[in-house]
Amino acid sequence: MAASYIQLKALLALGVICAAPSHGGQSKGHEYANPLWSADVVQDLSGVGRNPPQIAFLDNGQLIVSQVTLDAGQLSSRKSADTSSSFRLRLSVLDANSGKIISTKEWGTRHKDTSVHVTGGGLVIRTGDVLRLYSKDFREIATTPVSSDPNQGLEIRVSTSRKTVLLNTYHLNREEKMEFSRIEVLDGDTLKPRVIWAESPGIIDKFAITDRMIAAERYESGPGMVVATEFGSAVWNPLFELSRGACSPARSGVFVTESLLVCGSREFVMSSTNGEILMTDPFAKGDGIDTQIAVAQNGRYVAVLLKNFRDVRDTGGHSTSLRVVVYDLSAKKRVMTVSISPPPKHDYDVALSPDGSKLAILSDHRATLYASRTP
Repeated sequence: MAASYIQLKALLALGVICAAPSHGGQSKGHEYANPLWSADVVQDLSGVGRNPPQIAFLDNGQLIVSQVTLDAGQLSSRKSADTSSSFRLRLSVLDANSGKIISTKEWGTRHKDTSVHVTGGGLVIRTGDVLRLYSKDFREIATTPVSSDPNQGLEIRVSTSRKTVLLNTYHLNREEKMEFSRIEVLDGDTLKPRVIWAESPGIIDKFAITDRMIAAERYESGPGMVVATEFGSAVWNPLFELSRGACSPARSGVFVTESLLVCGSREFVMSSTNGEILMTDPFAKGDGIDTQIAVAQNGRYVAVLLKNFRDVRDTGGHSTSLRVVVYDLSAKKRVMTVSISPPPKHDYDVALSPDGSKLAILSDHRATLYASRTP
């Protein structure tokens, strides 16, 4: 009995507990999983500006971690746009098999509006008022200025397949009502423009994309509808009437294929573009208050990051647990649950490799890699 207790305590100290598949309220078995590696990669946890660290797979063999740091030594330098700010975007490229840092890149940025997006053929990087396009070997393809007008904004979306990038430059009037959007779609492999058009009224925030369309919620008369438009057509057609439980782009729904969406709040849901619910999996009590979804490029595997809080009204901190649940959508089942202990005090992120075989979790300083429970 004492030996079993000691073994169990040691396993719990690893901070990783994996749950067997669950469906339709069935009981969940448990198994244990160890990380392949874990490494400190984030240097600054001070919450520099409004740019939390990010983790993503460049491909199946390489992982990238991006963070914004403050370098006071850059304050007096005005040699170029890259060094005109004390804020720096630092990107580390890691070997996904070992966790060793292969290379690092750095750009000047601002205290907000910094992001890194991986596509099929490269990266889309925003550093404040500059949009940068790079190949996967970090050859610069193009740089474009981003307006600092407070009545304008830029949203970047990448489809699950990574074949499509959508840049939504939206314009607002003084009453903060949207007037129009200038939408540019890029080929995710070449980062070359595919189509450009304007939408009036514009779109913002509550929409999702596939490789050929945009979907969003719309309310005009009666029940709300999820509507969609093919790129460049400017004609919106209904997909399905909003109903309780179905995934919607405005409720953090993510397209995994042209016809399937996934979402997660109090439960994980997979639904079709005709509103049919194809799979549900309830989360544990308290989970789902704060969720984040990552999808493998092949569209088969989905990871849902669940953060639990001490108080259900306290979504600003005091987290008690962080768990990541991985689903196999083809089998319609949960295949893995990873618990992080202790939970992060500052920042966190999650990513799946393009083929779904690897799960990466960023928790404060540390990046940790697991082998996913995939066939």
